[in-house]
Amino acid sequence: GAPSPTATGCAAADCAMAGATHAPLPHSGKMTAALTATALMVRQTAVLDERALRRPTNEPMPTIMDNIDPSRQSEPTDAAQRKQQWRQRLVAERLRLSDRLARNEALQRVMRVWMVGRTDTVVGAYWPIKGEFDPLPALHRWQEAADVDDAARARQRRRIGLPVIDKVARTLRFHVWYPGCPMEEDAYGIPKPKDTEVVQPTLLFVPCVGYGPGGTRLGYGGGFYDRTLASLQPRPFTVGLAYAHGFVPWLQPEPHDVPLDAILTEQGVAWPVTDD
Repeated sequence: GAPSPTATGCAAADCAMAGATHAPLPHSGKMTAALTATALMVRQTAVLDERALRRPTNEPMPTIMDNIDPSRQSEPTDAAQRKQQWRQRLVAERLRLSDRLARNEALQRVMRVWMVGRTDTVVGAYWPIKGEFDPLPALHRWQEAADVDDAARARQRRRIGLPVIDKVARTLRFHVWYPGCPMEEDAYGIPKPKDTEVVQPTLLFVPCVGYGPGGTRLGYGGGFYDRTLASLQPRPFTVGLAYAHGFVPWLQPEPHDVPLDAILTEQGVAWPVTDD
């Protein structure tokens, strides 16, 4: 194979030394001394380079991606740190999905079919960020189906709510949303309905960074949904929305985690698991 950079550097230095000390030089003594000093500097530099490059044979050379891509990092033993690393990994993967548009369209269809037969009239959802699945087109079609001849009546019969953060309680309340309604950004830069009616959904679609067995959800770690679900009475039926790449088989609920009632992905119903 090709010689290593270290071997090549040392060989060049050896040649320079040999040429400087053994070849006849028809120059003055000062010139000979200068050439010899230069050769010694080359040799010393090569030795330093060799020491800098010397690594265990089973240890790969680091790359810039090792500092950027969480999937290339070793997993920590601490559970909280492990979950945080997986959050970063799954969000990065989701943003890089080359077929995300196709997955989004497939999950739109799954969601619309799943909602057939539901009698809910107030549904909570979310404004998608960081490559999340967008549930709003499917919900808009669900709303329009309430009255195909009159959009205003349809909006009264079936209402969609988007979350607004309660800064004091650190929970979410849901304000009516419809296409074209006035919007503003919240403290996190996420669009929210502006000065619309507060509603309480009986069905709540929740974004998932990842998901695990038994309806366990991996969110962003802020705890907003868990606190909200604990405060809502009656508790809405909760459905997690995620892409199938986000399944985390080792994910286990913590004491404060509220399991989801169902999870939908572009592949169908991921939870609850049925035998059919």
